[in-house]
Amino acid sequence: MNIKSFASAALVTLCITSAAFAQSMPSSSSSFASSSGTIVDSRWKSGVPLGGIGVGAVEVMTDGSFGQFTNQQNWDRPYGWARSAFAAIRVQSGSAVPVAKLLRLTSPEEYPGIANVQHTRTQGWFPRAHVDFSDTDLPVTVTLNAFSPLVPHDPKNSSLPVMSLSYTVTNTSKAKVSASLLLAWPNLIGWGGGGSWGNWDDTSGSTEKDVRDGKLFGVELGSTQTYSTSDPHSNVIGNDYLAVRTVRGSETSVCTRWDALANHPAFWNNFVATGFLRDVPYKVSKRTGAAVAIQCNLLPGESRTLRFYVAWTMPHHVTVHQSAESLFKPGVSNPPVDRWTTGEAQYPGESLNVDFGKANIIRALILDQGQYLNDYPRGLTVAASVDGKVWRPVANFSLDQIKSDIAGSIITLPLDHVGARYLKVAVTGSDPFYWWSVHELSADIQDHPDPIAFHNTTGHGVEDVGHYYQNWWHTPEAIATYFDTNYDRLLSDTMAWQTPILRSNLPFWLRLKLINCAFPMFTNTILTRDGRFVVQESPIDMGGATGTMDQRMAAHAIYTQLFPELDRAELELYAKCQRPDGSITHFDGNIHDVIGEGNVNYGITGWPDLSSAWVMQVAKLYRWTGDTGFLHRMLPHVDSAMAWLQRDGADDNLIPAGGSTYDYEQLPRGEFIYSASCYLGALRAAAAISDPIQGNEYNHHLGLVQQSVMHDLWNGTFFRKWHQPGTGQSVEDSFVANLAGDWLARLTGLPRTLPADIIHKSIAQTITRHQNAFYPVPPMQVTPDGKSTTSSCYLLQDEPYLGCEAIYENFVDDGLETLHRVYHVVWEQNKSPWDESLVYDAPNGGQGGLPTYMTCPATWHVLNALSGATLDLPNHTLYISPRLASDASEIHMPIYFSRFWAWLDYVPAHHKLQLKILRVFPENSTVQETLYHLPSHVTGDRSGNISISKIAVDGDARLIILPKPFFVKQGATLDLSREIDALNIPAKTEIAPKG
Repeated sequence: MNIKSFASAALVTLCITSAAFAQSMPSSSSSFASSSGTIVDSRWKSGVPLGGIGVGAVEVMTDGSFGQFTNQQNWDRPYGWARSAFAAIRVQSGSAVPVAKLLRLTSPEEYPGIANVQHTRTQGWFPRAHVDFSDTDLPVTVTLNAFSPLVPHDPKNSSLPVMSLSYTVTNTSKAKVSASLLLAWPNLIGWGGGGSWGNWDDTSGSTEKDVRDGKLFGVELGSTQTYSTSDPHSNVIGNDYLAVRTVRGSETSVCTRWDALANHPAFWNNFVATGFLRDVPYKVSKRTGAAVAIQCNLLPGESRTLRFYVAWTMPHHVTVHQSAESLFKPGVSNPPVDRWTTGEAQYPGESLNVDFGKANIIRALILDQGQYLNDYPRGLTVAASVDGKVWRPVANFSLDQIKSDIAGSIITLPLDHVGARYLKVAVTGSDPFYWWSVHELSADIQDHPDPIAFHNTTGHGVEDVGHYYQNWWHTPEAIATYFDTNYDRLLSDTMAWQTPILRSNLPFWLRLKLINCAFPMFTNTILTRDGRFVVQESPIDMGGATGTMDQRMAAHAIYTQLFPELDRAELELYAKCQRPDGSITHFDGNIHDVIGEGNVNYGITGWPDLSSAWVMQVAKLYRWTGDTGFLHRMLPHVDSAMAWLQRDGADDNLIPAGGSTYDYEQLPRGEFIYSASCYLGALRAAAAISDPIQGNEYNHHLGLVQQSVMHDLWNGTFFRKWHQPGTGQSVEDSFVANLAGDWLARLTGLPRTLPADIIHKSIAQTITRHQNAFYPVPPMQVTPDGKSTTSSCYLLQDEPYLGCEAIYENFVDDGLETLHRVYHVVWEQNKSPWDESLVYDAPNGGQGGLPTYMTCPATWHVLNALSGATLDLPNHTLYISPRLASDASEIHMPIYFSRFWAWLDYVPAHHKLQLKILRVFPENSTVQETLYHLPSHVTGDRSGNISISKIAVDGDARLIILPKPFFVKQGATLDLSREIDALNIPAKTEIAPKG
């Protein structure tokens, strides 16, 4: 395939002309043209989210409408499709009757009696949306180009709470026409909530006022509602700004307020009659809105672009945190919370103290579990004290006793008239999954006819974390004006990371998937005023949980490649969350509870894959950036995490044996091949970044763990899923993520984690047993006789752990097929790419739970797998080994490293292997410095001087010394054509057996 013609075709699909549009409507009923990524005459479940990092988003739906509003910090409670948010056009030719249409397709929710445009064709290239509107009743065509900035290495300009909507109107008639375009928007200030706070549906007190700011003219939407800055209800109070950019020869108008819940927009008739808006009589409504319009004249063939902006500022993001060390006390007034909880899987010795304020005769304690019925204690002891210093045991309750005493949500613990001021209640049992929680605690005290209730009111931390953009802007008008002034630059900078992908000769479906799978950068992220960066796992289904280290292992590609400042900020945040025992937490916060603390709901799990994943990501980021300051700060935490992993595996043949990301089932403690693989990768990573003595110790331990893995988990053909050394019990099924740690080691440029022949056999068997035998979704677990054992698949993790690992092992076609399967079920089967879920049914491909998932950008790892490219900047080493699919004779594609971007040209027939440097980025630690208040001299080398003096195909290969060092400068080319033979790059893809 000729790369030039391929690239041209790719770019043409982004520029469908309005004139051609009306003549190119397909005759089939299909709503998706897979060859161009065009969605035809259809509103899919999700649309392209526009907004910014950490500020929520509004989706431009595929029929030109707007929906899924999360811009009021209501990530886990999106405001769905909005009838009162719409664009419309009114056109009049001479004295003819004007024609007006809503610029969205007709739907059952539509305004009665108002016409809609007949056809739409939509392409999404996050964070850009392109919609063509066509209608035989209109003498014009309309094209929408919408976008919000996502600028690599620039969190400031990527966290703007703003979207632009540029409508280009083209006169296709032979007469002069008057065209008016309007944008209407609801006032949702006060609506939101979600998670543990419940639903806030109060939009009373709405305010609207005209605002002119330079070239922008519009309406500011607000509210008279006020709340304390320690009240989370303040999170949904702020301002929206709906504006249009004035242009020469045009006239603007506004309708400041209208009833957004009415069955007919009050301004509509006047707009149709005159082309202008005016304020209308208004009666009290539960929901108001505003509209802005612009009118201009168009000669035959003339086009005009009319640009609208929607900006918002929600200045407060209040979190209320409850510490697991809460002490029940009466008479303390703090914001109410859901419960007291340990915040981690139960283990013996966890306790809570009760202070009655004075000595009492206590006949019973009553624990109310509330809605957390499974969080009951697995056995309890009760100790009493008069002075809080000397304690005596007074009662013991076994697990069976507690279970038998549970009545609904109430557990009654009888005490034998204990005289005490203080009680200490401690867990005696354990549970690997459920926490210990208490919604309310009551005491039956002698001489009191009614129990005295001691509610969970202590141990809270209230914080208003704010937003990163507030370091520069405080009003939506200022943000919109800044965006308008810098529009061309911000669009160009956003296109800068997309254009190389579009120019590549990667398959079209992969280019489409790569660009659009980045959408969690807007939908899932939090970026606080002081620079704390966290990512929500699944905003709706996970109730605000952030970080999710097990998923971050697969999800981190786009942070490391395009936003290393944010990647580093969250990795360091996890170091601050590290437990005293050295383990890394599951979460690094919750958007409702606290940002930067692992002691939240399901945040402390004791899973070994969490610590392993964090260590590997630290090593990778250091090798990609050469940031010695980062390494020095992280090494003590790495050592602590590795020591915890070694202790955890001491009783299980050296393999850490707790739970894992695959928590769809609860196995007893034992050796799980996924966790074992992650641990092997962590040992490789820790050895590579530690001093020689410590590194040798890690490598020695690695050899012992490898022996255990091979002895206990390798069955001679593939890795069994699970084995318990003490009992000899095992699960003989194969598991899809059996080489997850090896994949990340390879991506980091480290040696394989197991013998090369074993890895090769294992990935071949995984492809054969899991992928070739099932379509479209490879099941996670397959019995020895080839049957799937679970209908749910964590499909997004298949991309790196199966697909990319297969490519590294030169099963290129099979590896790309893994990624294509994900594309197929998301785009072609379920038709909802911008709310992609973690879970899809295996093998039928139905979309399951955990939508809008953080791991969607895992696709980006394929760029490194196909190029075989990774870095060890501290040792000036580049690893490079391009892999060709069977239908490709050459590769032309971008590679995104943390410090520079390169363009790879590999044409083996011409003995050509070259890397051209596209862009070089000086080390930028702005976000991390804001968070940790660190001076620049401790954040690493910022000189921008990067040199490469050694190359190799991978971490196992012999290093090749270049004739002279190559200095990475923009426009420079590293020609490795003479080294192709020495590199010994595989010439042809292998194909795994079909069955």
